Formats: sequence, C-alpha cells, structure tokens
Amino acid sequence: MANAKGLRRWIWLIRVLIALILTIVFLVLSPLVHIGQWQVFSHNVMWGSGIAIIWLLVFWPPIIGGLENLFQKKDQDDEKEPPLPIADLPLRQRLKAQISEVNRTYKQLKKRRYAIPWYLVTGTEASGKGSLIDHSNLHFKPLNTFQSNPDDLQWFLCDQAMLIKAPTVFFDQDNDLGNRLHAEELISSIRRYRPLQPLNGLILTIDTDALISGSDEDRQTWVARTKVTLKAINEQLGASLPVYLVVSKIDLLENFDAFFHNYNGSEAKQVFGVRFSAPLPDQGSTHSPSAEFDAEFDDLINCLTQQTLAQSHTATSAAKVIEVNDFPCQFDRLKEPLISVIQQLFEGKEKPDKMALRSVFFCGDKHHISAQENYRQGFFKENLLAQAIVPEANLAGVDYRAMRNRRITTTISSIIAISLTCFLTTSWYFSYRHNKAYFNIVSNEIYEARRLYWQHKSNQRPQATIYALDSLLDAKQPREKSLVEAPWYLNLGLSQEDYVFYYVNRLYDRSLDNMLLPRLVTAMEPVLLDKSLTDAKRKRAFTVYLMLTRDYPYDASAATQFFNTFWLKRYASDMSQFERQALSEHIRYLFAEEPEPLQRMYDPELAQQVRNMLEQFTIEDEVYARMEEQNFTSFPIFSIANVVGEPLASNVFYLKNGTAISNGPPAFYTRAAYKRMFPEFVTKTTRSLLREQEDSGGEKASLEREEEIIAAIRKRYLTSYAEEYQTLISDIDILPYKTAADGAAILTRVTSDPSPLITLLEGIKDDTDLDKMSLENLPKNPLRMAQQRVNSMLSTPHSPASITNPVTNAFESLNQMLDEEGETPAAIDEVLKRIAILRDYLTDVSRGSRQGGITPEKAIEGEKLLQQLQFYAEAQTPLVIYPVLESVWEDTSHVIRVEQSRYLTQQWRKDIRGICSSAIENRYPFNKSAKAGIPLEDFGEFFGYGGIMDTFFNKWLRQFIDTSRTPWRIKASEIQYIRISNETIALFEKTAKIRRAFFSPGSKKPNFVTVIQPRNLDPALRSFELSVSGQQTNYAFGPLRPTRLVWPGPDPSIGVKVVMNVDGGNNLTYTAAGPWGWFRTLDAMQLVNTGLPEAFNLTFNIDGRTASYSLEAGSSSNPYNLLSNSQFHCPRSL
Repeated sequence: MANAKGLRRWIWLIRVLIALILTIVFLVLSPLVHIGQWQVFSHNVMWGSGIAIIWLLVFWPPIIGGLENLFQKKDQDDEKEPPLPIADLPLRQRLKAQISEVNRTYKQLKKRRYAIPWYLVTGTEASGKGSLIDHSNLHFKPLNTFQSNPDDLQWFLCDQAMLIKAPTVFFDQDNDLGNRLHAEELISSIRRYRPLQPLNGLILTIDTDALISGSDEDRQTWVARTKVTLKAINEQLGASLPVYLVVSKIDLLENFDAFFHNYNGSEAKQVFGVRFSAPLPDQGSTHSPSAEFDAEFDDLINCLTQQTLAQSHTATSAAKVIEVNDFPCQFDRLKEPLISVIQQLFEGKEKPDKMALRSVFFCGDKHHISAQENYRQGFFKENLLAQAIVPEANLAGVDYRAMRNRRITTTISSIIAISLTCFLTTSWYFSYRHNKAYFNIVSNEIYEARRLYWQHKSNQRPQATIYALDSLLDAKQPREKSLVEAPWYLNLGLSQEDYVFYYVNRLYDRSLDNMLLPRLVTAMEPVLLDKSLTDAKRKRAFTVYLMLTRDYPYDASAATQFFNTFWLKRYASDMSQFERQALSEHIRYLFAEEPEPLQRMYDPELAQQVRNMLEQFTIEDEVYARMEEQNFTSFPIFSIANVVGEPLASNVFYLKNGTAISNGPPAFYTRAAYKRMFPEFVTKTTRSLLREQEDSGGEKASLEREEEIIAAIRKRYLTSYAEEYQTLISDIDILPYKTAADGAAILTRVTSDPSPLITLLEGIKDDTDLDKMSLENLPKNPLRMAQQRVNSMLSTPHSPASITNPVTNAFESLNQMLDEEGETPAAIDEVLKRIAILRDYLTDVSRGSRQGGITPEKAIEGEKLLQQLQFYAEAQTPLVIYPVLESVWEDTSHVIRVEQSRYLTQQWRKDIRGICSSAIENRYPFNKSAKAGIPLEDFGEFFGYGGIMDTFFNKWLRQFIDTSRTPWRIKASEIQYIRISNETIALFEKTAKIRRAFFSPGSKKPNFVTVIQPRNLDPALRSFELSVSGQQTNYAFGPLRPTRLVWPGPDPSIGVKVVMNVDGGNNLTYTAAGPWGWFRTLDAMQLVNTGLPEAFNLTFNIDGRTASYSLEAGSSSNPYNLLSNSQFHCPRSL
C-alpha cells in the first residue's frame, strides 16, 4: 500500500514536470507563430490561454478519473440510502431505473447493445422459468439488483445473451388493461435502449400439469391473458419476432422414469422438441403452426415408439416393458392441448402479425444423477438455450422504420457535420486570407508612414507630415471598409482586426501629437508676427497658441476653425487642393480631444511681443471679430444651385474658375446675416465695449464715437460683402455648346418660363439690394432724430442721410435689369427676347445639321443676327448679362462656321470628290507614270469654263475668297463666316490657272496653239520629221520656217510620231499615242525655259541623235509652265 501511494506521488510529480517543460517550450516558440503579419500569441489573453490549455491537457486524465470516482461514490451513497425503493416506483420509472442499473453495472453493455441477443421469458405460474434459466449451462454474471423482489423483472446477462425473466404476476393482472400496460411499458423501455431490434425472441413456458391435469377454465384464462400480452408486444415491435414454446415438467408424465432411466448425462442434455421450418411472418409465409405441429409431433411419437421397441428387448421384466411402451401414449396426451393453445395464440384473425411460433420444446425438472460424470441436472434443459434458441437470434427482424429513421438521422447528422466542417474550414481559410490581406495592408501603410516620416523629418512645415499621416489614416480604412462590405464569415476564428485597429489608432494619435502638433505651433510664430494681420485675427491666433503651449482653457472648435478656415487659406497657398483637404482632416482629428500642451515650445518673448502688438487692438477690430465669431450655419449661403435650383442650374450655368455652382460667399455675407448684425448686434456690442473702456479709465463713451465706430464697421463689412459677391458673379457664365442641338437646348432652358436667368438675377438682387442705409435703419433716440432734422435742413454733405450702401451701388446696374417703369418692360425681357431669336435660329440650324449642315445663305443670316446681338451686348452691364451674351454669340458663331463647313464639305464630296478621285487624280498628266490619260471630254468638263470646278467655286466660295492676288486667301471681312483650308484654296487657284492655260474663255473644250521652229539638226541626220495629231512638220537643213501646231489637233487619237533619217543607216523613231501624246513626248525629250514664260528650247534626242527647236506658247499662262508641277489632289473635306 505504501508503494502504491509513493507511485501516485511520483506520477503527479512527473505530470507537473511535463507541464513545466511544455510551458517553457511554448514560451520560447510562441513568438515565432505568425499568420501572415499577425503574431498569434502577442496578446496576453492568447498567451495565457495557450498555457492554460497545456496544463489542462496534461492533467486531463486524473481530473476525469477523480470526477468519475466522485460520481461513483455518490452513486454508492445513493444505493445505501435510496430515497425511494425501486419496487415502490411507478412501472415506467422502475423499468428505466432497472435498465440504467444494468448499464451502470456493465459499462460495456451499452456499446454492445446489439452484440448479444435479448430474450423475454414468461409463462404460467410454476412453469419452470427460473429452472430453465438456472440449468441452461450459461454462465451469468452476478447481478444482484432487483433479484430480491420475486414479483419484478429479473435480468440475466452472460456472454451469449441477455435474458429478461418476467414473473407470472407481471402479465397476470386482474384485467387485460393491466397486462397490456405492462407489456407496452416493457417493450417501449427496451426500445429506448435497442430501437432497431428490441428483442430477439420470446420464450413462453407452460408446465405439463397445466396442459393435462389443469382445468379448461384455467388454461383458457392463461391463454387469454397471454394473447393480450402478445398483442401488446406485437404492436410495440417494429419487426418480426420468433416465439419459442417450452413445455416443462414432462417428467410428471407416467412411466417417464422407466422410459428415460438409462439416459446418461450427454443424452439428458440434448434438445427434445419440435422445430418449424416455415419462415417468419414478415418473410411472406401463411402456414398453419398447428397443422405443422400436428405432423411434427406425430413424427416425434414415432421416434419414441421406435425407442420403445429397442428398450423392450433389454427390459428385465414384463412390467418394465409395459411401462416403457406406455410412455409414448402418455406423451401423446400433450398433443391436443398444445394444438389448442397454438391455434388460439398464433392462428386466426387476431393472431400477432409480427410473431410466429418457431419451436416447441419439452423438458423435465427431475434431476438425473450420474456417478461417472458427477452430473445432476434436469432433462433436456442444459443445451436448450445455448444450442437451440440463442443460435437463432438472427431470425428476429429489424425495425426498418427505426432503421430508416436512424439512417436518415445519421445521414442528416453526417451531412450537417460534414457541411459544418466544410463551411468552417472554408470560412477559416478565407478568414485567414482576408485577415492576412488586412494585416499586409496595415503593415505596408505603417511601413510607408515610417519611411515618409524619416524622409521628411528635417522639414518642419506641417505639410511635410501629410503623406505619413495619410498612410496611418489609410491603415484604418481596410477594417472600416471590411466591417461594411466584407461578409460576416470572413471574420470567423482568426480576426484580430479590433486589436490591430486599436493599435493603429494609438499610433495615429501619437503621430499627430509628436509630428503634426509641434509643426503647427512652429508655423504659428510667423502668423503672430505678421504685420498685415488684423488685430482680431492676431488675437484669435494668440489664443490658440496659448491653448497649445500653456495651461489655457481649451476650445476644440476655436483651434480647428483657426487652422482650417484661416491658416490653410492664408498661409498655405503653396499647397495643392488635395494637400489642403488631407491636412484639414488631420487637424480635425488632432483637436477633437485636447492634446498635451507643448510647454517646451512656449516662447515668452514672442508672447510678450504679441501682447504689445495687441495693445493697439481697437474697439472696431474687436466688434468686427465678434461679428465673425457669430454662428451663421443656419443661414443658407448664396449660390447658383441654391438660387436657381438643381438640376436646372447645372444645365444652364457654370463658374469659369472651375468650382462647383453650389459654392458661394460664406453665410457671413448674406442679407439675413446683415440684418442680424445691423444695427442691433453691432450697436449693442459697440456700446458695451465703449462702456468697458470708460469704466477702465479710458476714453469716455459718446454718441458721436459710437456712430463713428458703427459707420466704420459697416463700411468695412459692406466693402468685403461687395468684393465677395463681385468675385462670384464675375465668374458666372452660361454653359458652352459646340453643336446647334446643344445650343438650342441650353437657350431653350434660359428662355423658359420662369427663366433661370431671371431667377438668378432676382437672387442676386435679394442679397445685394440692401436697405440703402437710411437713418430709419439706425438705432433711434431723441438726439439722433434731432440731428437728422438739422442735417436735412442744412443738407450737409456728411449727414447720415447721404450715407450710401457699397453693395447696393456695386450691383445697382445689374439689379435695375429687373425694374419695370410703367408699361415699359424690364430690360431683362429684351435680353431674353434676343436670346430667343438665336434659340429659334439654332433650332433651324439643328434641323439642317441633321441633313448635312447649313447653306452659306443660312450662315450669313446667322452672322447678321450675331452682329446685332454683339452690338446690343456691348451696351449691357458687365456683370452676368454681358458675359452671358458674349458666350452666346461666340458659341453660336462657332456652330455656324462648323455647320457651314459641313454643308460645303458635303457638296464638295457630292459634286467633285468622286469625279476627281476616279477620273482626274491618278491619270496623266497629273500622274506621270500612269498609262491612262484623262479623257479630253472629262478634262474639259472638270477644268473648263462653266465646268465642275468653276461652277462649284462660283456658287459657293467666290464670295469668301480674295482672287486678286496670289496665293488666294479668304477675304479678311469673311474670315468669321467660313472655314476653308489653305490646301483647298490652293487647289481652286491651280484649277483657275489650268483653265486659263488650256481653254479659251467661255469654252469647255481644251485648245491652245504652239509655234515651233527648227534651230539645229544633228550632222549625222539627213532630215527630221514630226507629226502631232495629224499635223506635219519637216526639216532637212533648209530655211528655218516656223510651224503652227494646235492641241489637241485635228485627230488627237493619232498621237505623236518623231522620225530621224540617218545617213547610211536605219531611221530613228519615237511615238506617243493618244491625245496626251504631245505632252508625253515633251516629258521624254528636253524642254528648257529660256527666261520668258512663253518661250522654251526643245531638244529631241533619240539614241544620241538630236534635233533642236524653239517652242513658243501663245501666252505666259500656258500648259508648259503648269505641268512642270503636275500633281493634283482633291482633299476629302474643305
């Protein structure tokens, strides 16, 4: 015992050592565990959880063992003093308690619930049920529970089977309902434990005496009660069940001992009975058990009779023979009662459909003693269960409904488990990928922020921190985005986003305090000393400076407003719009909570210098500063979008500076703000400050001083007011348009009712036509009223009545556009009327545009309208009206030129381009290498007087082109009306030159005269002959006579032939066919200009033999000069 205790102590010590070793290993290796950029065990909770799991796994077996011992001890204590005896429990609870007790006694039984068969043993009273079990040669395990109560179920467990013995009283109640209830409760309780196959068989025992000697009434009572029991069991079963009928105590039959006296132990162990060969009911059989029993029983009697004959030969006396021969007769007495029992229980309409009689066995309770085997046992019992009944356990059917339900349940559970496993695995995988991507993004942003910080560390300007802070701010965005957009399953299991987000937030906050805040304080120093800064602004800046460097009352809105609305606009002009917005966002984050004051950056000298400067801060400055500090967020600002309304405003107007039309002057400069401050707020504030000054020993307050300050403040405010609105209104313009359709649509909106232009002017007037600041708008008191009367009588130039409003004056001319005088309409109506004229014109142009542009006549009509509009616009106010009208005439003029050019291009392509490309461009003489020449008829139709080119030019272009000088060009007065390329103009000029050179005035047929005269002839030649379109000329060293040649000549198809007659040799010949043969000959020979445009030297050269002629054209405009540059190309468009 001492050794056992020592061993247990060593085991506990070993477990502690193992836990400590694993803990040390975990502490060493856990920092190396990463998922992406995430260090899994970096958090204290994860670290502690890992250690706790290690210790729990090491000590799990002894913990479980201790709990089991604790529960066993508790159960033992409960057994010693049960709160209520099981026999006193209700039947259902009693059966449940019995099965639970069996399971608890034999722990492996639950796992082997179907490994061994279960049988229910019941029968008549004193029918040998216990003797059958006790003498069955089955080795039952000790099971003392419940055995003390003979009227309750008894459970017998061995390695071969589980036997449940039901005493007679269990199914022998006073009424059928009790028997039925007991049977149903028993089977339902077993089904909870063995749902697929509750029982493998039912053993019914009946003693011989009850069959032979008992009364019919007792037997019928037992049969009736058994029938009720079988019916109840049959209803509870979901499968077929074999029934074994055991007739006990056959040793009570007369002469049993005489017949079986010589049986030894092995013979007494054999099974004695009748076995049916028919299948079970659910296998489709409809046999009669009683009939089969009748036949089988007769065979059994025959067997006994044969044994009688054998024993008669060995009998020692006649009396013995008689006794042996009488036993079969005695045994035959059991036949009729058994057939009756079988018929009543297993046949007829009320027979149990799931039960069938399998066998009828006979056994005796009288013991047989054998000295040799030392055997004492009843006849035919020992092997009955082990060899006859238990081996047939598989005959019992299976509850297929329960099996199906179980399979369905198992399948569904498996599917759910597999699906859940797959889902969790997939979710965890994508969660890992999602979180890994998130960690990578965050780490990259943090790395980038660190790199940018070190890169710009030496730069002390606040904007140097923008990109580093942006990276940290961007590191927060993936989580915020994932929380909104990412599916919920992407955050299963591995998410550390909250921790990382908290870390990034802290890092961002520290970076704001350490990077941005010192730079902002440094940037404030030149602001405080800026001499151009007003004292009000300087005072505000100094207040913020003290907040950030001293223990001064903190105001987050004041600090944020100073940097975002003042400092960024005035002192950070070198920053881009993006940098301004980014820095403004970081400033807003910085001052959301009070930062730790940077007292080390406080400069006492600077503070004193600023205080000295603020000593000059006037009451006027203070009042104006307080005016600016008022909250005007409830007042809508003036903007085109607010006045005209969306979407109409966006479809008509835009701002030329590129800002949105929803932008406008601050709400500080609105009519509502003006009325709120003047006169009540300004007067009240001014009066209060004057009294404070007087109370502190300063200048004494007076009405004149008060009015002087108010007038200065008002002038200062209204001047700024006017500048803000002039800046905005000077940028207002109508949307540009490039096509007639767009222009018609925009101008239709402008001239609609109500017109957005009128709406815009009314909005401007509402905010700029202020109260003209007459005396009735000033605070009234008796002294001022008296002064007003005196000033009105004296008409002094400085009287308050003469005070004017700068805003009203600045926009008076614009606001007057809306004024009507009697029956005279407002000036804006005339503006819209003229715009409407152009609207109608552009609508017509739009229709023509769909057909291919507008004619020059329509274009001239439009230009005249534009001239009238331009003349009218120059007399209008430069605010809004003139810019709008200027844009209208410029855009419309552009549309006219474009549409006219489209029309002319269409006509060009229709009338000229096709003919030019097919019959002119790629033919001779414009393409020297072309074999085909231009037909003379096509040449004349295209280039001649009244031809295609001449007609097109005279019809469409002559009025726009200056032909008085070379090169031709568009007339200066017509440049605004048409767009024609220089290439096209040069083409028409070349066409005119060709026309003058080739054609007689008014003719479409080409015709020109050339005079040639010989100059010299090669000495080796006898003569020279030239034939041009049927015109001949010869020269043979005679007089130099000129010859007149007409092109194309009398027979143009003949072409040209040149013949040189060589002395004593073959003649040299050159030919060129067709009407262009003369020009092809000139191209092949040598034509040289002499300096005069009409005179040339022509040398014919064939194989080195030459003949020189002089050639004179009839005019300086001749084909020979033109065709030196023979290219002619018609462009696709004008």
